[in-house]
Amino acid sequence: MSSDEEALARAIRSVGAPDGVTPTAVPEVVGVRHHESGPFQNRHWRACLGVVGEGVKELALGGSTYRLSPGHWTLTPVPLPLTSRIAAAPFGAVLIGVDPFSLSGLVSEMDARDDEAEELSAGIFVGELDDGMRGAVRRLSALLGDGEAGRVLGPGCVRELLFRVLQGPAGPSIRRFVRGGGAAHRICEAAHRIEAQLEEPLDVDELALTVHLSRTVFFEQFKRVTSLSPLQYQKRLRLLRAQRLMVDEQTTAEDAAYRVGYQSPSHFSRDYARLFGEPPQRNATRLRKRAGASPSS
Repeated sequence: MSSDEEALARAIRSVGAPDGVTPTAVPEVVGVRHHESGPFQNRHWRACLGVVGEGVKELALGGSTYRLSPGHWTLTPVPLPLTSRIAAAPFGAVLIGVDPFSLSGLVSEMDARDDEAEELSAGIFVGELDDGMRGAVRRLSALLGDGEAGRVLGPGCVRELLFRVLQGPAGPSIRRFVRGGGAAHRICEAAHRIEAQLEEPLDVDELALTVHLSRTVFFEQFKRVTSLSPLQYQKRLRLLRAQRLMVDEQTTAEDAAYRVGYQSPSHFSRDYARLFGEPPQRNATRLRKRAGASPSS
């Protein structure tokens, strides 16, 4: 681990408890910590840029597994239901929320690039920090716990880090997701629409029309980016949100089902048990107990 990763790990440890997600002084930046490793679990991975300071995390999407150790970054321009696990603990990272509209604004300010056409890629990118990125991460680390400076200066560090990522080897593929007109951008737009209207019925034909793709092309390209069909994607996000409602807000399974768009509680329970391996209320109770047993200092 280099001095930059050590500094980031110390900064993350200083702003939060050993487990969970903690806001930092920098807007849209949170610290994530886990004190022990564990098995793969289903997650709702929001559109974000993550940088690992210590430990190892593995993300699995479709048939691919991405291993993130200190000095690695990952960027997802679309929200993704995936599985992940802490492979080596203690683990610490920062997650930076990525607004596709702000990201497209940043791309528009960069010098014009004539990106070569290539096959549409999965909606997850992983790389190692280069010198430019390390400088931005170093400055960001110093601001995570500094209220005023973090609020005022932090967004500049975030912007610089995103700029460096867009300049790197993965830049052309990432830019396709935020530059209007291309297939990647259309799938990105569709995924964000589904996430924003999760409780609403999904009309795949209408959504394909909205993003100016035929149903067949839309279906094929959506699955290439997310590893799921549009309806599977919606269902997975609904179940993950319902789990969070039951764990964090202690709602009943029936209430959570209706709030995420299910019309039948029994249908919800079957889908939930299929994904998480046990009935909704039992799963939520177990997760709450585990969270309560985690050390707080």
